[in-house]
Amino acid sequence: MDRKMKRKIVFFAVFLLVVATLPLILMKRGGAFWPAAEIDPGVISTEQTRKVFHKWQDSNGQWHFGEEVPEGVKAVAVEVDTAANIIQGLRAPSAPVADKKPVAEPTGPIPGIPMTVNPADIPAMMENARQLEKQLNERQQQIEAVR
Repeated sequence: MDRKMKRKIVFFAVFLLVVATLPLILMKRGGAFWPAAEIDPGVISTEQTRKVFHKWQDSNGQWHFGEEVPEGVKAVAVEVDTAANIIQGLRAPSAPVADKKPVAEPTGPIPGIPMTVNPADIPAMMENARQLEKQLNERQQQIEAVR
């Protein structure tokens, strides 16, 4: 073997030795390689941090949330873990069974699904989208005419 090859082998052996022993060297005596994470007791999920809230929709389509539901209002319970600040996900309705009558489509907002847009505003939004599309098409025609 020539001298360059021997140097490469020695360098590689030393490199492997360092890589293999580095975690042991860096470990704290009797501890772990990574320091333990300190958990804030205020963010641990417990029975006290889990709460049930209710949501309901008024006659104007506005959603309300609260611990107590007004009389005569149909509300949906929402489980919230205040430590995690996560709301339980929505479940899709199950498919209708063949021997049962098909389920009618709801005419109003679906309870449990939050609306970010008032349904009454949708026709105006659609008209605005059509006008914007018309403007974009006109500008595209102008650009093509210049080319």
